[in-house]
Amino acid sequence: MAISSIAGSSISHSFRGQATQQSPQTIADPVAKALTPANNRIEQQLGSTKVQLSAYGQIKGAFAEVQAASKALSDTKKTTTGDDVKKGVESFVNAFNKANKAVGTAVRGDAKQVGTLANDPRARIAGNDLRHAVAEGSTLSDLKQIGITQNQDGSLAIDTQAFDTALQANPDQVRSTAASVGQQVEKTATRELANNGNVGSSVNALNQRSRSLEAQQSAQQDQLVASQRLVEQQTTQINNIFAGGLVAYQRTLTG
Repeated sequence: MAISSIAGSSISHSFRGQATQQSPQTIADPVAKALTPANNRIEQQLGSTKVQLSAYGQIKGAFAEVQAASKALSDTKKTTTGDDVKKGVESFVNAFNKANKAVGTAVRGDAKQVGTLANDPRARIAGNDLRHAVAEGSTLSDLKQIGITQNQDGSLAIDTQAFDTALQANPDQVRSTAASVGQQVEKTATRELANNGNVGSSVNALNQRSRSLEAQQSAQQDQLVASQRLVEQQTTQINNIFAGGLVAYQRTLTG
C-alpha cells in the first residue's frame, strides 16, 4: 500500500475518531448532569408539596361538611319535628368527628408514621379551634344535658337513649341547644375555610407553591432541550469542519 494511502487512512481514522468523540450525546451529557441536582431538588419539593396539599384537601373537605351540617342544625326551629332534630344532630356529630379525625391523622399520624402536617401549626390550630367551638362557655354542659359528650380526643359521642329522653322531656330546649351549637361551629368552620383562615390560606399557599415548582420544572426541561439542540447544532458544524478538512488533506496527499 502506498505511503500516501497509509497516511490518508491513518488521518481519516484519526478524524473519524475525533468526530466520534464530539457526538451530540457525549457533549450533551454534562449539560444534563449539571441540571440534574436542581431538577431532583424541585421534584422532591413538588412531591412534598403535593402530599401536604392532599392532606389539607381532606381537611378542607371535612370542614366543608361540618360547615354544612352545622348550618342545617343552626336552622332548627320550634316547628322542626323531633325526628328531624335527631337526624340533624346525628349528621352534625358525624361530620364533626370526621373533621376532627382528618386533622388528627394529618397532624399526629398513626402508629406506623408521623402525620404529614406534624410540623404545620395552622392545621393544629384549625383542629383546636374546631374542638373549642363546642367547649365554649356552657355549650359543653348544655350538650351533656341532651346526651352529647366530648371525648378526650375531641370527638363527640351521642347517647341516643339520653337524647330521646331529653327530646321528650323538653323538646324546645333540645332544639335551642342544637341551634346554638350549630351556629357556633358553623362560624368556626367558615372562618377556617376562608382565604385568610388556617385551612383556606394553607390550601391557597400550597397550590401557589405547587404551580411555581411546576413552572420551574418546566423551565428546566425547556433549558435542557434548548441546550441539547444547541449542542447538536454545534456538533454538526464541528463534524462538517472535520469532514471538509479531511477531504482537503487527502487531496494534498494524492495530488
